[in-house]
Amino acid sequence: MDGGLVSTMDVVAVDGRSLDVFFYVGAGISVNMGWQEEADVVFDPRDAHYSLIGGFRWEVSHYMGNIEFLRDCYHDIDYYDEKTEIWTVAKFDFYNRNWFPKYRRGNWRERSGRGLIFDYGYYATFWHFPSWGSNEWVQHNHNFSFAWGGGLKLAFLHWKNNAFEIRPNVLLFRDHDNEWTHKNNALIYLTHYGRDGTAALFGGPQWDSQNIKPSGDRWIFGLDFYF
Repeated sequence: MDGGLVSTMDVVAVDGRSLDVFFYVGAGISVNMGWQEEADVVFDPRDAHYSLIGGFRWEVSHYMGNIEFLRDCYHDIDYYDEKTEIWTVAKFDFYNRNWFPKYRRGNWRERSGRGLIFDYGYYATFWHFPSWGSNEWVQHNHNFSFAWGGGLKLAFLHWKNNAFEIRPNVLLFRDHDNEWTHKNNALIYLTHYGRDGTAALFGGPQWDSQNIKPSGDRWIFGLDFYF
């Protein structure tokens, strides 16, 4: 059972005639309150994960991209051991505006009618894990070199501003030993695009073999909220 919150804020915005540029910062935390050892499921609220985010985003026409530094700490609170994994990632993302939650909500919230529809958003991502002299505050207790992947948001049925969507995502990791692992899913979303926010029910299979607290192959269900 996992839960979390991520928030970002545009600190500086440069509004050009055809190109807009933003500097943003953010933070996130998730609490992964259980893990499984053989047949036993263990409830453990000390298993937490926090993130620090900073980067530049550009927007031109219907396309967007960003260069972002993401620092993740997979923390074991109050444990005196070497389990905590830390990474700092240089992320390079490219996507269309219909992927970005603010613009996707704007496109959907005034939609009327019902029936079949074809509406999509997409993104592609590349991650680089710099070593920086193997400083433990930057990289600790993992062997990742880079990662790449992408995702889709495909709506094909709607009732006014409510959508039935498929959202597959792929993220492939490569380590310094040239071994590949992954964190992929194929989720179905029932989404309500409101005036002030978006709420969704989701469920579907997830395949997670990457070596930092992998969840394995299983079905997941949950709630998403975007403001």
